[in-house]
Amino acid sequence: ADPDGRFEETRWIQQHARPTRTLTVSLWNALFAGVKAGLGAGLLSPLVAEPAGLVRPVAVHPPGPRHTVFMVYHRAMRDVPRVAAFRRWLVEHAAPVVSAG
Repeated sequence: ADPDGRFEETRWIQQHARPTRTLTVSLWNALFAGVKAGLGAGLLSPLVAEPAGLVRPVAVHPPGPRHTVFMVYHRAMRDVPRVAAFRRWLVEHAAPVVSAG
């Protein structure tokens, strides 16, 4: 639920999609569950959708919004194996423009 259009996803839907029926949810996992159950379409991250077997529909719409993600940690944690492993995973699976700084 985003009645004021604060989220980029809401503004994208308002600008590019004209659904005949809508379901408004306030939790992303409710949106995910609805899409996975076949209730309709939703804007979901490929990192969540693809492992669940959901597919991107072929559409004439422009791509959905993108977000910047920062992984912040103390420099002493840089070489901790679990932190380094997650950083590698994030660089491998995130958007095309990633800095491993």
